[in-house]
Amino acid sequence: MFPGGWAGRLLRVDLAGEKMVTESLKAEWAENFMGGRGFTSKLLFDEVRPGTDPLSPENKIFIAVGPCNGTLVPGSTRITIAAKSPLTGFIGDSNSGGTMGAELKYAGYDALAIQGKARKPSYLWIDNDTVKLRPADHLWGKTTGETRRAIERELGDPEVQVASIGPAGENLIKFANIINDVGRAHGRCGLGAVMGSKNLKAIAVRGTHGVRVADPASLDKAIREMYELYYHEDPLWYKNFTTYGTINIVVPYNKCGGLPTRNYQTGIFPEAENLFPEVFIESLTAGSRSCFSCPLHCQHYWVIGDGPDKGTFTEGVEMMDVAHFGSRLGNSNPDSVVKMHELSNELGLDVGDISGAIGWALECFEKGILTVEETGGLRLEWGDHSTFRKLIEMIAYREGFGRLLAEGAKRASEIIGRGSEKFALHVKGLTIDARDPRGYKGWALAYAVASRGAEHCRALYNDELSDVSFNLSMEGKPEGVAWYENMRAVQNSLQICEFCGRKGKMLSPQMLLKFFNASTGSNITEEKLLLIGERIVNIERAFNVREGLTREDDTLPERFLKEPMPEGPVKGQVVDLQPMIDRYYEIRGWDKETGFPTKTKLIELGLTSVAYELERLGKLSTR
Repeated sequence: MFPGGWAGRLLRVDLAGEKMVTESLKAEWAENFMGGRGFTSKLLFDEVRPGTDPLSPENKIFIAVGPCNGTLVPGSTRITIAAKSPLTGFIGDSNSGGTMGAELKYAGYDALAIQGKARKPSYLWIDNDTVKLRPADHLWGKTTGETRRAIERELGDPEVQVASIGPAGENLIKFANIINDVGRAHGRCGLGAVMGSKNLKAIAVRGTHGVRVADPASLDKAIREMYELYYHEDPLWYKNFTTYGTINIVVPYNKCGGLPTRNYQTGIFPEAENLFPEVFIESLTAGSRSCFSCPLHCQHYWVIGDGPDKGTFTEGVEMMDVAHFGSRLGNSNPDSVVKMHELSNELGLDVGDISGAIGWALECFEKGILTVEETGGLRLEWGDHSTFRKLIEMIAYREGFGRLLAEGAKRASEIIGRGSEKFALHVKGLTIDARDPRGYKGWALAYAVASRGAEHCRALYNDELSDVSFNLSMEGKPEGVAWYENMRAVQNSLQICEFCGRKGKMLSPQMLLKFFNASTGSNITEEKLLLIGERIVNIERAFNVREGLTREDDTLPERFLKEPMPEGPVKGQVVDLQPMIDRYYEIRGWDKETGFPTKTKLIELGLTSVAYELERLGKLSTR
């Protein structure tokens, strides 16, 4: 029995045999990997064997919450789902908010391990200690919203939390997502396809057990301190974030020349004012909403009031949608951004990789690499949102030209060839998902080395969030990226939202430590806290190396390395990546030539069995 923080149980589900077994949570897991992302990464390395086909029954799905889930810690709302990625072939995990994380904790579980393949379409129903596999033939083919509402009616409980896949997951689209709550997306890495490959349509959870906190008085004190920081450290940031959410970032991105535009050909979108946050809030929002235990209420409900899409309702439009359905595709129509977001969520597709695939196709068409004959009669032109919407549906159902785009930008470019690979902007198969890195050297390095591919949240390099100044030097960036990666790994393992503390003291290691120690009854130091983060980063590296990753995979698309930014404040900039990679590897204790972890570093982190596994496979540096 843990004094607090952890529920103390792991639920194993065998879909093929319809067997459910509850195990006690191992104390060394809690001590060394904390929870959430730490647990899922540990389980992936231990239980998914090298070379496993991501869409085979042998791949497993792991779901985990952290010690702060279900408490009043601000933003303790997140939940991690992980599996080997069908899109990249490397580690795949995704983290979302909503209420599912708290609900799973209230049901009495720290983690789920799902294996095998159900004999027919099914959904998993977790009702505290009662766990059942229920038929889902009647749900197959439904969108994520239809599925959620149908399960709520079937179970007679509108408060049940549902995570489900749409038609894209059923059709094994390699960037299919999982949607929980109303529009909270586990978007990256194609985890929806893994669920689809297992005939698992949804997971429904209801819990009433509550959570234990080891030191309620200390936790209450830390929570109050956090709220004071929100209100007084930077009240303007708090006001803007609670009013606009992440779409507020579109303005500084464009101002600084980092807004993805026409497949990252440039960083300034001439019609960006049509996509500014005020436009969305004043004409499309129907009210803000908050995830569980979050004071920011940065999310909104959206309704299109006029035009051909009048009455469209959705939730969760963020900067990713505005940049990737907007400027990246040359589209300045805000209604269409909301509609494409709604379509993506309902069909179950990741925003970043839809945009990456369509952006690749648009540029190939512009350059004459793709023809009308190859696209099935579609003219692919920047800003043509009507065609983009058609493509989203074609991708989800693998129809026509959508069959090619369903493979993702990397694989599609390899199939077409003819130089089209240059316009597939990805790292490790995952599409670049935020700002143009040519003016942001720390973000550039973070994209290149991120364990799940080109994505910004693995580090969320705070030192380059400013919209008024630039530090184009590479000095200090590798040290900063490694430090932030360690801290974000801890944050993801506690399951505290990154949006809840993007400035200064609001989510420092000191504050995370207070939350962790008070919740669990631990008494660890800041040094040990960050050591847990470093351990998580290293076991993820070990998983990827075991699956074939080398130094050559830690890179950026040629566009950012060789094509100078054509305009704006960072005009002329490219990324000189290799010196930063050398220094980053040195800090990490990884081999500079191969990118492999060293035996010394893994043993130092207590990952001795991981070191022996890599050594057995000939993928460990002995330096």
